[in-house]
Formats: sequence, structure tokens, C-alpha cells
Amino acid sequence: MSGCNAQAIIDAQLDLTIEQVRERMQPYTARVAELQRRYAMKRGVLLQALWLIQEEFGWVPRIGIKWAAEVSDVSPVHAYGVAEFYTMYRKAPMGRFLIQVCEGMCCQLKGANDLIAHLEQALGIHAGDTTEDGLFTVLRVQCLAACGNGPSVLINDEFLYGPGELNEHQEGWSPSAADLDRWIERLRKEAEAKPQPDKVDSLGDIMLDTKGHPGSDGASGAPLPKDYAPPPPALKVKAESQGSAITVSCLCAPEITEASVERSTDGGTTWAAIGTIDVVKTPGVPGPPGGPKTPSYTDEIAVGSTAAYRIVAREAEREARPSAVAEVTAAAVSDDGEEGGKA
Repeated sequence: MSGCNAQAIIDAQLDLTIEQVRERMQPYTARVAELQRRYAMKRGVLLQALWLIQEEFGWVPRIGIKWAAEVSDVSPVHAYGVAEFYTMYRKAPMGRFLIQVCEGMCCQLKGANDLIAHLEQALGIHAGDTTEDGLFTVLRVQCLAACGNGPSVLINDEFLYGPGELNEHQEGWSPSAADLDRWIERLRKEAEAKPQPDKVDSLGDIMLDTKGHPGSDGASGAPLPKDYAPPPPALKVKAESQGSAITVSCLCAPEITEASVERSTDGGTTWAAIGTIDVVKTPGVPGPPGGPKTPSYTDEIAVGSTAAYRIVAREAEREARPSAVAEVTAAAVSDDGEEGGKA
């Protein structure tokens, strides 16, 4: 890290105590409390807590990692491992404008090294360093997921997608040294016109004072009722007669565990459960495992009588709405063996 300003920041923040960090993070109390309400376990807060540290300090000093560990109820060692794993947490102060250039294979073939060399010469620094005025940091990175416009360049959160100030995406366009020079000039003017950059809310202006996750610290939320989201109903219900024997079949979603078969003999005014199908043990439709099931149930009614059938599917303790109705009249099997009725 070059530049006296950057080094001064490091020196000052290396002398930080945990008490000083706690005091500086006091304005974030409401957001931390909201996060703690949202997770069943406090450790779920860790990633956001590290973002809050970076928002306040501009990077993530090690003593800041200790604060994040405290509010997340994890060990400092665990928090440090997480902070080191994710590259978007800054381990040292960086410039106001972070220029990242991909040096992956695709971008290498399209001139990434030449582009990095030009930036180093134009800014008077080596990749990995920050300019003396604290404005620019240049980093070599691996894959920015913009190979089509390689060599990929990301300035803060903005990809270079096309020529001109609007940076509109242009298929196949690649940034050149001249393009980077124009960006640097424009960013210098921006910094001159606004010496203090706007502070960005790292959590995206989250809604505060929600009810939170049931059981979490400070949460008032209650578990949703078991039937808040019913499972899918049975589909393609059919009732077929083979004399007095009635076969009722349907199609059930793979998560359905059982299906209740209901019958009505008064045109659908009243319904009575006549049996239950163990859908878990029912074979699925042809194809990959884990797909829809095709359960069936056999009933018996008097020849010449009419009945209506419907299926109520269940998944554990959740119950689907009743299926569509299939009506059938039991017809005697003819001498040639043809079926009676279908619905």
C-alpha cells in the first residue's frame, strides 16, 4: 500500500481499541438490533455486521472484526475466517475509486496486462497500491463475469460496458487505454467538485422494527399457521367403472404424503371420506425420480347408481383444497367384456 494518506489511516486504525469501535458503531445500533431479530441464531448477522464495519471505516480492521463477532455471538477467530474468505471485504484502506481489472485467461488474451500497465503508468502506482491523494486503487482480480467486454474493468460498482459517459452496453466493446484515461479524468473532476463522497448504506436502507424471526432476541413475530400456504391440490382426477368396482385416480405433486378420497351420492352437496391413500409409497410418473405421483383408490357402488369423487391431498400437516370432481355411473360389464362407465 503506497501513499502517505493511506498509511496514516492504517496507523490510526491499528491503534483502535474495542471500546472505541463500540462507540463509533453506536449509530448502527438500530440496524444491528433489526438484524438480530431476523435470524433464528445471532451468527446469521455476521456478514451484515462486517458490512457495517466497512461502511463506517471504509475497510475492515481486525478490531472491527472483533466487534462483528460480538454482535453475532461467534468467536473472533470464526469472524476473521469469514472476513478473509470473502474478497469484497476490504482488508486495508483503499482509494475512493477502486479500479479492478480482470486478468483471467479470456481477459489476458484481450490485453489485460497492457491495460494494467497503462493504469500503473497513468496513476504512478503499482497494481495493489493507492495513489498519494487517496483517490485511486488498482487491483488485479480473477473473473468479473463480463468476459464479453473483456478485458473486464470494474470501477467501484460500475462495469465498463461501452464508450462515452453513459457507459451504455455495447456488444463486443472492449475498454482501451484512452477510455480509462477519460474515466480517470472524469472521476478526478467528480472528486474535486464533491470532496466528501456520499456515504452508501451497505445494507440497502433495510426496514427497521420488523417483527423478526419467532424466538429471536427482541422479536415479536409468531410462527405462521400450519395451513398458511396449502400444498398443491390433486389434479386430473378420474373415476372409472368396471361393473360395480370404481377406480379413482389422480396426479399429485411429489411433496404430497397422503390423499383422502371423498365420495358424494347427492350430487356434491355432502361428502364423506371413504379411504386414504399412502402417496409416499405410490409410484411416480415415468421419468426422473422425485416427480409427480399417480395414486389410485378402488371403491364399490351398486350397478346403476351414480357417485361423485374428489381427492384432498395432504403434505404433513398441511391440507390442499379439494380437487375437481369426477362423477361416474356404475354400469354392468357387457358379455364382450367392455367397460361400463367413465368420468
